[in-house]
Amino acid sequence: MIRFLLLTFLMLIGSFTVSLAQGPIPDANDEILGKASMFAVLSSNNVTNTGATVVIGNLGTGTGNLIDNGQLSVTEKEIQTTTAKVALSDATAAYAELSARTPNRTLTSFPNSFEPGVHVINGNANLNEALNGSIEFNGKGNPDAKFFVIVKGNMTYTLPPGGITSLRVANTNGAEAKNIYWIVEGSVSLAGISLFQGNIIAQKDITLRQRVYLTGRTFSLTGNVNLNGNLVFLPSVILTDLSIKKVAEEGEYTVGANIKYTITVTNSGPGTAENVIVQENFPRSGLAFISAEPGKGVFKEDTDGQYRWYVGNMENDETAVLIVTFKLLANGTVENQVIIEPNPNNPDPNPDDNTDTDPVPVTCKDPGLTISGETDLCAIPNEVVYTVTEVVGGKYTFTLPDGIERISAVDETSNAIRVRVTKPGEIKVSVLDQCGQTYETTQAITVAGVPVTPTIEGDFEVCADSNNLTYRATGVAEGASLRWIATGVTIVGPDNQNSVVVNVGKTGGTLSVQITSKCSIVGLPKVEQIQVIQAPAAPANISGLAEVCEGSEQTYTASAVTGALSYTWGFPNDWEVVPGTPEDEQTIRVIVGATAGNISVKAIGRDCGPGAPVSKNIIVNSKPPTVNIKGGGSACVGGRLTVSVAPVDGATDYIWTIPAGWSLVSYGDNRQILTIKANDDVVSGQITVKVVTACGFSEDIFEIHPLPNPNVPIISGNTEACENSQLIYMISNPEEGINYVWTLPDGWSFASNVNRGTSVNVNAGTSGGAISVKAINQCNSIDSQPLQVNVAAPPVILGQIKDNSNVCDGLTYSIEPVQGASGYTWNVPAGFTITSGQGTNSISVTAADPTARGTVSVVAIEGACSSLPVSAEMDASLADGNLNFPKAFSPNGDGRNDTWEIKNLEKFPNNEVTIFNRWGSEIYKKKGYQNDWAGKGLEQGTYFYKVRVTVCDGVVKEFTGYTTLFR
Repeated sequence: MIRFLLLTFLMLIGSFTVSLAQGPIPDANDEILGKASMFAVLSSNNVTNTGATVVIGNLGTGTGNLIDNGQLSVTEKEIQTTTAKVALSDATAAYAELSARTPNRTLTSFPNSFEPGVHVINGNANLNEALNGSIEFNGKGNPDAKFFVIVKGNMTYTLPPGGITSLRVANTNGAEAKNIYWIVEGSVSLAGISLFQGNIIAQKDITLRQRVYLTGRTFSLTGNVNLNGNLVFLPSVILTDLSIKKVAEEGEYTVGANIKYTITVTNSGPGTAENVIVQENFPRSGLAFISAEPGKGVFKEDTDGQYRWYVGNMENDETAVLIVTFKLLANGTVENQVIIEPNPNNPDPNPDDNTDTDPVPVTCKDPGLTISGETDLCAIPNEVVYTVTEVVGGKYTFTLPDGIERISAVDETSNAIRVRVTKPGEIKVSVLDQCGQTYETTQAITVAGVPVTPTIEGDFEVCADSNNLTYRATGVAEGASLRWIATGVTIVGPDNQNSVVVNVGKTGGTLSVQITSKCSIVGLPKVEQIQVIQAPAAPANISGLAEVCEGSEQTYTASAVTGALSYTWGFPNDWEVVPGTPEDEQTIRVIVGATAGNISVKAIGRDCGPGAPVSKNIIVNSKPPTVNIKGGGSACVGGRLTVSVAPVDGATDYIWTIPAGWSLVSYGDNRQILTIKANDDVVSGQITVKVVTACGFSEDIFEIHPLPNPNVPIISGNTEACENSQLIYMISNPEEGINYVWTLPDGWSFASNVNRGTSVNVNAGTSGGAISVKAINQCNSIDSQPLQVNVAAPPVILGQIKDNSNVCDGLTYSIEPVQGASGYTWNVPAGFTITSGQGTNSISVTAADPTARGTVSVVAIEGACSSLPVSAEMDASLADGNLNFPKAFSPNGDGRNDTWEIKNLEKFPNNEVTIFNRWGSEIYKKKGYQNDWAGKGLEQGTYFYKVRVTVCDGVVKEFTGYTTLFR
């Protein structure tokens, strides 16, 4: 890949001419570089060049000359001009300001990555120390992020032992080359394929050796700039970023098969790529071109024999796809390479992804050899051509028997042979493929004789009156003719095809076929007898009961029928076959339904339909209907309970059973009614009744239980309450079937006027008393033990919440202590958090947003009572001490941004503000600054500030930065 990158780079360099379309020159009011921003190469002395160099941007010298010993293309030359000298002055000022910046990080050797900020390397900087030849500038998602690398010595990159290497300076996550600054106290020397980015400002010589590619600027303040076959782009030049990917389709790659490649070209921009051309460099010994399907542009073979894809122009983020099909010609690994041809109008910061290849392993497969040609000859001698399956790159050996003579010339690469046949024999062919594997096949050559008698396939035992039966002759030699002959049956349609259609009547017949060879020799006929099968007779009768009960299981048997293979039964719809019983036999077992009617059966013969049915009429008696016991389910101890069932037609008896502890009193209405008594030792149980009929019985079970006296209810609930509060009291041992009636102290009331149930909601009065409840059922009633409840008055908060918030103490709130209070509950809205003091009369709070507002509230707690809440407004800005220094202001008298206003500075009156111009001169200073500096008398431009502020606890903080004044 490195060798190809070098080749592409040299081709790109060599393809530039002075007619190259020029990129835009940036505005000369760059906030850091000033007039120097329009220059890509700037030197106080000489600029020298060797070889083909392209500079997109201006090239200038202060007092020196341009010495060009090669081919130099540049946007504009400024040699010893006033513009160049002003630019050199601005570059010198920028160097002074940048080299004096306070570092965020101090290093002793070169790292692999930089984040926005100021980085100082003490001593010489050797870029070879970067691991894997990569240096990354991470913008953290900010396209305005700036990077300042200050080198307190020389900066070099040299070729390591072993030859060419690649140094890449990459920008990620929004970082841009225009915002990277290399500030070098000594000289700069870069060698090899250095893909470099950023603005290099050095005191001494800058040397870019052959094949150095720079997106940025190179300024020497006191020395020379030496160029040698380089590309130098201003950071504002719109680049393209072309890449290519080649992928072979998935599958088995074998010699002689086709393979498809998908080629994808992408322009990651941001500029438009012009006249994109892709070379398809496939190995002619391993691949043969078949077809191409370009999604865009044209794919063709040029006069130089090279295949190219002319994609055309590609916009930013555009993708184009080409599918190319080849035939695989050789085994082994086939590498098919594609290359984006270099184009001077498409500057590409990542040229190493402009080529791709997808190697595929090609193997050989079994060709499945066959020999084609006439093999059944009518006369001899005869000349015939035989062809073997093609094996790409294979070597063929033909072995001929006595009587078959080769006529064509011997050629081991040919898969065809011409022979003269004088007698029958067998040809043998072996093929050696490219993988060294040998395959063999043979082919017998015959001379015509009496044709072989064929075989007739079809059904020769059929039902009477069967139509459209198909019979087929097999074993018929190629080129032979045939004729069908029928006796007793009828041929329908042609009688000279390999198959024939026949209709059969009631008696059957014969069918024969006779073969005539292609040499007009008639063979012996094949004859087959077609026999007719008749349907079976009806069974004589069905044995089994003719009168049955609904739901009973019955067995029925048909009398035997000669020739029957199975039997088909029929019965009323609601009857069912007993599970697991065969349904097609002479005997069947069924479960009787409620419907009376016929059962039937017919015998089934061999494929010729059923015989006539026979049936038997069945009478069905119903089973007893479902019965239900009706009556009360409970009785008081010592009381009576009566239950009954409805009368059932055909019932012969009603049989009752009662549980232990209950005694029989009497029966009524033919035992349909039962009366029993609950004794003292009675328990819950079941009454059972069975209603008996001729077809069985129906049964029902009825639950009964005695009704005891209610238990003493137990009340649960608060025994301490506040005046006029709402409370809930409930029964802790409730019973089903019991009514509960409640009684309250004087002055208390029931919520919603409900005084019954296992629980009640009540409103407390101003004094305490006893709560009681009575449990009642149909047998008795009983009172609970009274529950005594004490009532207390709630506490009262005197005064309002005090807001004690400030910058140093944060957000704090308090109330006066409440006499008798045991605690306090504070509440703040979303966006505020109580950090301390919850439960006391004073809290501290933090806010997620310094501009947040809301309401704080508090209640006092005394025992079970709480006070009414009090509240106060909250303003988070009272504790906001973050200082915000404006990056720009415009003192033009329009009433907006007319002064340089530092947010929240008024909260720190002990302060001092000092303003400097770009040369470091002090132009304004004031203690106790009141946000009133308007830049009076100053031109618009960038100014630098230093602000000292005394914050909480007497701590002094210092802030520095810059702001821009606009008029």
